[in-house]
Amino acid sequence: MEEALYEAYGPAGTAILIEVITDNKNRSLNEIKHVLNKFEAKIGTPGSALWAFEKKDDWEPKHLIPLDKEEDKEKLQNLIDELEDLDDVQNVVSNAEM
Repeated sequence: MEEALYEAYGPAGTAILIEVITDNKNRSLNEIKHVLNKFEAKIGTPGSALWAFEKKDDWEPKHLIPLDKEEDKEKLQNLIDELEDLDDVQNVVSNAEM
């Protein structure tokens, strides 16, 4: 089993970190991309979202982004819920202020 950390951007430009433990990184990445695309979110390059977080015991946002639209809040919550339902995903963290 391998650990992986994927970075993404979701509704209203929120940064998202997705922690994974998997036996197949390619499969996990494709599953994550599928969910992100469903919610009009995009996978980021290494370091593209990491700047918004710091590692303590777990990943914590350094800079919170307020989500003003209820639609964005709902879309982000649904995105996180669906990502967390994937077997390999261990944790999903966003810098959205909800």
